[in-house]
Amino acid sequence: MSLSIANITASQMTVTNALAFAAHAGGADDSLTASSGPIEWLAAQYDRHGQQVYSLAFHIVKDQAEAEAVVVEAFLALHRAGRPADAIEDHLLRWTQDMAVLRVNSRSSRS
Repeated sequence: MSLSIANITASQMTVTNALAFAAHAGGADDSLTASSGPIEWLAAQYDRHGQQVYSLAFHIVKDQAEAEAVVVEAFLALHRAGRPADAIEDHLLRWTQDMAVLRVNSRSSRS
């Protein structure tokens, strides 16, 4: 999923803004600011894995807004993990699945 200005959607802008805000406001640790910086690194991971993460989240929660929230949560978890050197996609998909299932279970318990 490319986030070029020419083809960016409102949903992608929301996710991108949330990630950028969280990386700055959430106290990006010093290990994430080396070389490319946390925003650029997170944006690159979102470009690489965002569509797959969103698809999995939407498949589980069946709601666009909730799926977008899960995507933000998953990428923030990746950010907090401190740039795992391997299996980034595996980490993201596992976190996405866990967070999405928690949302569905929470929704079910409120009903």
